Amino acid sequence: MNLYDKEIVRGYDFLKRKAIKCAIQGRVDESIAWVEHACAVANELNWMYHDEDLSSLMDTLSSCILSACDTEFTPKKNRVVFYDQYGKYFILALQYLNALVESGFEILYILSDYVPADEKTFIIKDLRQNPHIYVEVIPLSQSYSERVARIQQLTLDFAPEKIFLHVKMFSAFNLVLPSLPRTIQTYYIDLQDHAMWIKNHQIDFVMPYRVFGATIDIEKRRFRPEQVLFMPYYPIVIKNEFLGFPKETEGKVIIFTGGDFYKTVDGDNTYWSLLKQILISNPLVMILYGGKGGDKELKKKVEAEFGDMQEIAKRFMLLPFRTDINEVFRHCDIYLATTPMSGGLMCQYAAVNAKPILQYYPPQLASNNETEQVINFNGEASISYTNKEKFLKEAKRLIEDVDYRKARGEELQKNMIKDWQFNELFARTISTNVNQCAYELESINYEALVEWWFSLEQVGLFRIRIYLLSLLKKKKYIYMPLSAIMKRIQH
Repeated sequence: MNLYDKEIVRGYDFLKRKAIKCAIQGRVDESIAWVEHACAVANELNWMYHDEDLSSLMDTLSSCILSACDTEFTPKKNRVVFYDQYGKYFILALQYLNALVESGFEILYILSDYVPADEKTFIIKDLRQNPHIYVEVIPLSQSYSERVARIQQLTLDFAPEKIFLHVKMFSAFNLVLPSLPRTIQTYYIDLQDHAMWIKNHQIDFVMPYRVFGATIDIEKRRFRPEQVLFMPYYPIVIKNEFLGFPKETEGKVIIFTGGDFYKTVDGDNTYWSLLKQILISNPLVMILYGGKGGDKELKKKVEAEFGDMQEIAKRFMLLPFRTDINEVFRHCDIYLATTPMSGGLMCQYAAVNAKPILQYYPPQLASNNETEQVINFNGEASISYTNKEKFLKEAKRLIEDVDYRKARGEELQKNMIKDWQFNELFARTISTNVNQCAYELESINYEALVEWWFSLEQVGLFRIRIYLLSLLKKKKYIYMPLSAIMKRIQH
């Protein structure tokens, strides 16, 4: 880390110390606020994956808000509580809830941080129609203390034998767990395996969806190997009416690409250079980028890349946010995955729609097979390249050879885990609490990953330093080292 990066890490430590100090003084709400801020910084830049101080702080804060269950507790067989902080179709809640129903469980589903204005995007309408699922929502408008107390009471009244957590880096659920009887088995669904999240001491098992996550859970989050239950997943496909493509795509080979813009940024401009080379070498190609329509950084990047290449620019278009994302994949010809970080869900959408995937990874970053990890459950297709020349050769073949393109897409579709396979794997896993999928830990270049995350901050994508300064209410000192600012505050 350079000096700039170390300043941010010191800023995080300062926020954490504020949280601990407030908790010791009994200022619970203030402490929770500082925890949220500290988590926001760590979760964005990912130089660590676990902080034991915050894990211990959860026990302290919980004891300040709640009384531990001191009555005799008898869990009711085949009852589970599902803690969810997302409630969206495109995360992993539905896959696990469907598997729990299939296994014969009675489920209490608790959605925290609920905002009624967003109801049309939540899964609760569908869940309420399932006779095996009871739905409770905890409004975001309530204080943390109110949310935590309500969640605890609902959980104890339902008396589950198991709890599943489908949550973000920090939530009210983190404060509930220390107060619950330890006879309840607790499972954490590791959907943010690349990022820092608070690991409660009460978590019995973690469920990563790829070897990358399992490796981090063991090497960095300090889970024992027997606590890691590997659970690859399938995407929830929502079929909507196809909204169409721009008329400029007629007669073209359509390559769809996109996702979060930050996943395309690195010091070598790898993704954008490869994308332009594909356009230059293949005049029949039209590339459509699906991202967040209001992303100013993305639009600036496109202008910078294609400003002096007007003819090529005609065959690259930004799409607005699409609610028919599955239909977009169904109607394109090829999916170009992002690099240096790929999008697992986007790759899965391509595979279930039998579309071939073009994937390149910089050789020095991560494991270079993350895409294979989210696709290859029923086979061993080779997808990713670390050699640019071979990658571009594969691109040309997929573009020009329709039969090869079709065969590659069908191979990926076959390799994807199916919903019934997920349900069976899940049932065996939680009935035995023994991992059912053999895997070997992979070699992760943590130093390269940290360097990449902080490079995104340095080019202004995350603005964490400004965020820290705003918390400290010292924006006028924007060019002063954070450590000096914090020293002034402490004195």
